Amino acid sequence: MKEKLKAIFRNKFFIFCLPILFYLIIFGGEYLFDVIVGDGDGNITVPVFVKLKPFIGLALFLYLLFNVFTILFKMSIGQTIFNFCFIIVALYSVEYFLKKKDPFLKGAFDSGHYHNNLSKYKNFYDAPFDYKEKYITWGHNTKKNKYSFRDNEIIYPKPNGVFRIMVLGDSFTWGAGLAESEMYSNRLDSMLKEYFKTQDIEVVNCALAGSPTVKERDILRQLKDTVQPDLILIGFCLNDPQPKSEDYSSEKENFQKKWKNGLFNIQNITSLLGLYYLGEAAVSFIYLIQEKWGNIPSFYTALGRVYNKESKEWKEFEKALNDIKQISDSLHCPTPIAGVFTQGRAFNAGEKLNEKEMEQINISRSWLNQAHNAFTNAGFSSVNFVPVFEELAKQNKIKPEELNVNPLDGHPSAKMNKIFADELLKKIIPEISNKMDSIKQQSTK
Repeated sequence: MKEKLKAIFRNKFFIFCLPILFYLIIFGGEYLFDVIVGDGDGNITVPVFVKLKPFIGLALFLYLLFNVFTILFKMSIGQTIFNFCFIIVALYSVEYFLKKKDPFLKGAFDSGHYHNNLSKYKNFYDAPFDYKEKYITWGHNTKKNKYSFRDNEIIYPKPNGVFRIMVLGDSFTWGAGLAESEMYSNRLDSMLKEYFKTQDIEVVNCALAGSPTVKERDILRQLKDTVQPDLILIGFCLNDPQPKSEDYSSEKENFQKKWKNGLFNIQNITSLLGLYYLGEAAVSFIYLIQEKWGNIPSFYTALGRVYNKESKEWKEFEKALNDIKQISDSLHCPTPIAGVFTQGRAFNAGEKLNEKEMEQINISRSWLNQAHNAFTNAGFSSVNFVPVFEELAKQNKIKPEELNVNPLDGHPSAKMNKIFADELLKKIIPEISNKMDSIKQQSTK
């Protein structure tokens, strides 16, 4: 019996598979413990399991790596130790290089970027930043009124003689990466006051970052009697017809449900080793491979499903536009205005682009044109910014590096917001001139 056990433990295949067997025993036992002692829903009720899991995973990973060299590559112990040390030095060198090159650690702080990349940054600051308590967008402090809008408190009832424009939108309109003075809504407020030579014009920003058009419709329904708008303005961007994340797909959702714990353990293990960047890169690589294999659709394939005119999302988007127009009419407002905003992905600002990049630009342009037509058909006065920026690019009045907030954030820059405001002003002035005159007459009575 003793000799048989020795033979088993000398078997290289058994030695290689031993950690896998150990893994199954540990985590199978964890599941059984939860079923017997806990509530059986998969949430371990004993903290010791939660603390031990990443350490066990790390130990098994190192054990497997060591055996790969000694057994599969038929190396001596000395050679294995040398290669092992070489790999460790290489991994930490790459990690150090990535950290030193990270522009986020050199530039202005952004709460969203920090929170979305917490696996990299959680140990780079003395204390975690509570992004919900105080939101900073690339160095700019933001305020929040009682409705969570980035604006002053809404005065109710509206003062006599005031012409109020209610602006709805997502992160483009909320002003991601911008100071308040750089946001197109605030620029419009100043420009309209100057044009009409009055302070009795208010542009009220009611945008919420990440809100789709159906949510904007709901905000209008909820607050129309509080805001009491005299004109409604909608800021649109490419992913607004999608109520979920812009790259949402059922395939990706199912993959995340199935492999969530595994991906979390990868980042747990790399965090224990101090390899934060490489851990995140490993998870990103897994998603990339899934996309290459066709298990998860690409961004353009996923969002393209929404722009199918027969899709549920597109029909709900069109209904939301019609609802907004009906609400606007019921409030006796002029024709509502829409700004169909673009980023660099929908036009060429002078870069040297390959065939795939040009194809993506053409797809984005077609979607924005489709949205512009939907606004027009619903009775809006719509500004399509794709041809506006294409013309500016041809005239060399806007350059690629001027399009985005910064290399890490693709939201429109302050310069793009100025162009948004300039073009929208041309639409707004004719729509409100007559109503401004009647308001002035009422206020003088």
